[in-house]
Amino acid sequence: MPKSMTLRLPDEQAAQIEMIARIEGVPVAVVIREAIEAAIEARQKDEAFHARLREHLAEYRSQLDQLTDGIGRRDETEPVTVRFKAKDIDAVVEATKIVPRPPADPQP
Repeated sequence: MPKSMTLRLPDEQAAQIEMIARIEGVPVAVVIREAIEAAIEARQKDEAFHARLREHLAEYRSQLDQLTDGIGRRDETEPVTVRFKAKDIDAVVEATKIVPRPPADPQP
């Protein structure tokens, strides 16, 4: 399902996008979607981005493990702050089409 978003651009950048759209004979939204797709494709090929993604995935998984370990053992009246959701991690992996590598086994 498409998601509507609001995007604020500097005047010069907005004018450039509008000019490209006029010359190409397409709506501004098409030009913006193409630029976003190009940025995603660039990151899919960027090994440094892959490394950063793996770091974040490991951190989030660790935090999820800590949260789920405490389920049923904490006082239910105690407030819990959750800064991310498991589905968000899955969405990042799916959107970038990157399969995270399993963590390496610790050396004995």
